Amino acid sequence: MISSQKLRSSREIITGPKYREATDINSSTVYLGIYNGSSFVASLLQQIQTQITKSFPLIVVDNASSDEGWNQILAWPQEVLDRARLIRNPINLGGTGSFTLNLDQVETEWVITMHQDDTYGPNHVAVLNKAIADSSEDEIVL
Repeated sequence: MISSQKLRSSREIITGPKYREATDINSSTVYLGIYNGSSFVASLLQQIQTQITKSFPLIVVDNASSDEGWNQILAWPQEVLDRARLIRNPINLGGTGSFTLNLDQVETEWVITMHQDDTYGPNHVAVLNKAIADSSEDEIVL
């Protein structure tokens, strides 16, 4: 069994220069997990770029893919990469394992997940942020 500390120290992490600024002005981070998702990367970029809310911090985790998805993400436009933290796991941990391992990289109170093979409307982040803002603590599990 590999310890989570060993896995964490083996990750490749690239943090954009405006990631911290984005976490300071947002209560949520968008988390996107990828595994052999090269056929989805262009669509995901388009969905991220067309969100009504533009300034959210973005964490993209590649779960030790064997395709070109990681390189495609590294080539995303700078305005997206600037507010992103890109993480590459050393081994495939599955979706839940990858999410759990990388929660230490989330610096906001809330996490909004996106999945590589789902489609999101341009109001996805805005609607969830509004739901968070409009809810009292006893309506949301902390």
